[in-house]
Amino acid sequence: MILRFVSALLLAASAMPAAAQSTLMPPGELVKGMQALVGQKFEGGIIISAVTSENNTIVFVFDGPAQWRQALTAQEFSDAFIKGFCADSTHFFADGFTLRIDTKEQGATDVRPGPVVDRCP
Repeated sequence: MILRFVSALLLAASAMPAAAQSTLMPPGELVKGMQALVGQKFEGGIIISAVTSENNTIVFVFDGPAQWRQALTAQEFSDAFIKGFCADSTHFFADGFTLRIDTKEQGATDVRPGPVVDRCP
């Protein structure tokens, strides 16, 4: 299941809207262009529940069923998403943005923050 989920993440990240590929766009505008991703569902009941920004960091929040995060560390989850993201958004980091992948379970308010990433792996 986890391998299929990671594959789905890579596919989703590579299908990011053009807004994610625009240069010198303010973070708020970039996030507006990514709102269509909110609600996107993945295998196992995992969804993108939010896309926000904190200064120049774009934050994706993934939500899933109880204990879904136990199979991957925050770093591994982040790496899987960012690897796919980097395939098509090569100048995202060059424009001064960073990316963070946060996770939560069953809509809870306790969010596990992922690492802030400032370059493609």
